[in-house]
Parts: sequence; C-alpha cells; structure tokens
Amino acid sequence: MSTDKICPACGATYDETHVFCPRDSAALRSSSAGDELVGSVVGDRYLILELIGAGGMGEVYKAQDVRLQRPAAVKVLRAQLSLDLESLARFNREGANASRISNAHVAQIFDYGETEQGRPFLAMELVPGESLKSILVRDGALAPRRAVRLVGQIASALDAAHRLDVVHRDLKPENVLVCMDEAGLEHAKVVDFGISKSIRDATQQVTSTGFVTGTREYMSPEQVTGAPLDRRSDVYALGLVSYLMLTGSLPFAGASPEHSMLMRLQERPRRLRDVRPDITWPREIQTIMDGGLAKEPSDRFSSAGEFARALTEAVERWLDEKPPAERVEGRKWWIAVAALLTVGAVGVLGYGLTREADPIVTDERAENAEAPDLQAETGAASQPAVGTDSAVVDSAVVEPPVVEPPVVEPAVVDSAVVKEPKPEEPRPSPAVELPKYGAILLDPDLSPDSARRLVVALEALLGRLTSRGDSVQADIYRAEAHALAGDDDRACAILDAARAHATPRQREKIHLWEARGLCDFSDWTPS
Repeated sequence: MSTDKICPACGATYDETHVFCPRDSAALRSSSAGDELVGSVVGDRYLILELIGAGGMGEVYKAQDVRLQRPAAVKVLRAQLSLDLESLARFNREGANASRISNAHVAQIFDYGETEQGRPFLAMELVPGESLKSILVRDGALAPRRAVRLVGQIASALDAAHRLDVVHRDLKPENVLVCMDEAGLEHAKVVDFGISKSIRDATQQVTSTGFVTGTREYMSPEQVTGAPLDRRSDVYALGLVSYLMLTGSLPFAGASPEHSMLMRLQERPRRLRDVRPDITWPREIQTIMDGGLAKEPSDRFSSAGEFARALTEAVERWLDEKPPAERVEGRKWWIAVAALLTVGAVGVLGYGLTREADPIVTDERAENAEAPDLQAETGAASQPAVGTDSAVVDSAVVEPPVVEPPVVEPAVVDSAVVKEPKPEEPRPSPAVELPKYGAILLDPDLSPDSARRLVVALEALLGRLTSRGDSVQADIYRAEAHALAGDDDRACAILDAARAHATPRQREKIHLWEARGLCDFSDWTPS
C-alpha cells in the first residue's frame, strides 16, 4: 500500500515523513486507500496516526499535536451524520460542556473544528488506559477498596460538572477510562459528555419532549420516564456503576435492557447479599447503596461526592475491622461476640445444672441478669468454667471433650439362678459438655481445622440434648465454630433458625451478630 501524501493545494506528492507541503504549508493528506484520515492533518494541527475506537456517533483516532508536540485523541463525527441537525447539536454540546469542566478526572478538551471534508472534530486528552467496562469484563467484581477509590474519582468528575450545572446523563462503565498515574495507582477519567446538558441553558434542549436519551441499563427512573433531570440522575447512575463494581452484576436482573428499565420503575434493587452471598455485607453499606439507588430523587444523596464519601468511609471501617490472613474475613468480630455469648452462657448453664426444672421453662433470675462486663468476660477465657474440667486446647488440632458411657455388667444366666444386672450408674447430662466447647471457642489461636472439628463434635452432641435452651446454646456454639472456620453464611443461617426457640437472653446475644453487621436477620429492628 502506498504511503505517499498529497498536497490538496498544489497536488504535489511527498513521502510519509512530510506533514505539511514545503511549497505552500498546506496540511498533506494520505493518498492511500482505506481510512482517509490516517496520515492526514486535521485542523492544520493534529496528525492522525491510527484509529483507536468507533461508536455510533463517530470514530476516535490517536493523533499528535504537531505544534505542541503532545499526544491527543481526535473524535470525528461520522460523515453521514454531518448533515443531521440533532447529531451536530449533540457533538457541539459535548465540546461546549466538557471544555468548561476543569477537573483531573475529566478528559480535557483541547480544540474543536472541522476536517477538510467538513466533518466536525474534537481534539482531547489522550488517556493511555482502558475502559472500566473492559476491566470489569476481565476481572469481574473489584475488591471493595479498589472499587471505592474509583467511585470517589468518578464522583469528583461529576461534582465538577454539576457545579457548572452540567448533567452528564450517560454515565456508564464504557465512559470511564482508567489509566495509571505516576505513583502506579489507578486514575479514572470520565469522557463522552455527548448527551450532557446544561440545566440552565434552554438552548441545549435539543431532543423532543418525552424522547428518552441515555444508555438503557444505566438510566435513572426519571430518565426512563422522560421527566426533568438534575444532578441526582447522575447520582443514580453512579450508584449503578458502584453496585456493578462491588458485585460484578447490576441490581436489576432484567431479561433485556427494556425489562430492566421497567424494573427500575416498579421494583426495589436487589440487595448486595442477594448477588454476592459469599460476602457478609454490613448493614451500613447496604443502606448507603439504597440511598444512591432510591427511586425518588428526593430520597437519594444530594451529590455524587456525598454518596462516594459515605460509601468509602463505610467500606474502610468494614475492612479496618478485619484481622489479617484467613481471619480477615471476620475473625475479630466473631471472637468479641463469642466472648459475650460463651461466658454469659456458662454462667446460665452453671446455675441451671444445680437445679431440676422443666427444661423448656427458663429461669427468670437468669433471664433478667445483667450482661457481664466485656473485659471481665474476655479475661475469663483463660480460666476453666466453675464445676467443669479444664479444657485442653491444642493450637493445631482440638479433640472435643468425650464423656465415657457407663459400663453395664451383663446378666449371668445358669441353670438355677438368674443374676440381676447391676443398677446403671447415673449418666451425666450432655449439657455438662457445653461450657467446655465455649472455653475452646474463646482461644484466639484456634485454627480453622480445629473449628471444623468442633462443628462435627457439636453436631453429634446436639442430638443428645433434651433442653431447648441447651440446644439453642449448642447452635450458638456451632455458629461460632462455622464462622471461625470461614463459613459465615452457614453461621448466620444457624443463628437465624435458632432465634425462634431461644430465650430472650439468648436472642439478645444472637442479635449481637446483627448489630455488628455480621448477619442480616430481615425481621429484626434494632432497639
């Protein structure tokens, strides 16, 4: 393929090393077949190097600013749209609105003009990265801290636009480019203000009344219905993008984009745990997401920055509360709650074992006893429970306590005399074993393997318990063991089922998991 260039003024041809005609300084054009812009100079300034993207409105080229010797991206309106008034207005609006915004997270507009063929173009900052969409397709859901860092940067761009009364109206992962800054950290830039609108400029009303603009999967409810928009519409779109980054899916699982639009008008968004049940999402994060995705604009966060700050702070608090390694997934909270549950239960059981009572009737004095001091409880973890044997805990493997069954002498039969068997010795109540498990669970060095062994032992013990209160206590211990073994969802399921049979004091203990954000019992309202 020839790489010669031709001067449109004098017709002279030159090799590919020339940009302008030496005779009359006219910008040279490529004489080769194919894309007419590659190799040419548009606006007497931008040397088109290669095509890097294309969309419904036009093509985007990598270019070189031959005057300032810097890279640039040149977006050119499609030739067939150059005579369409609405397309021209949209293209012009992108240049007018985006060029006013000065923010590190908005791709800067350098220039605006027309090619020799009369096609409008925008010259803008070249972002050497990839779209957020391609990152999500490749990586799936992002780590929470990575996600909220990007959310904060996108919010900064939106707030900068909103301060100028510019609403983006088409925020989506494709319109967020992510590159690496000098420190090696991800840096987001919002692009494509093609359907943005200045809410104080009546001349920017270029679409028919009731005509829906935007990308269907990311429209706010008011955008779907064609109602007037303000900055809170962008807050909704940011909520959708944030949800997608955290879970890898959108909160409205419609069979089609049109179906998801209808769901946004009629249904509540799916909860985070519905999409990612493998993560125990704190109630605070779910509440913030609900505030970003509220159907009514008046119920949403008032600004993108407010939403991003709330989400970032909640995620940071959540993650800072998690210890390292495997126990980062929640061990610190489990041990703190286990200390309250275990030691409190030891006291109740110790009292209950000294009296004969209906196993289903709870002791009023035990029910109304004040909750023991946390420091005293955690300090008691190193001491064996009163009236029980010391629990021996190995750091690698925990052998659950075993109660030997009584030995019964068989009856001796001879031709004359039948000897009666010896009377069976009283068998200790299985409930005696429960405090031992509680002491073992308080060991801060308990390994996940040992926790799994405890689960097996407790499940075997559960079938021998006759008291409803003892059974619930065994379930509480089982939940703790599951959590320390890394199965938080199973732990919460056990606690949820146990609540119906728990004493008031046990229910109070169980709901510590809810208060700490470890479990979500849908019918519980904090007092």
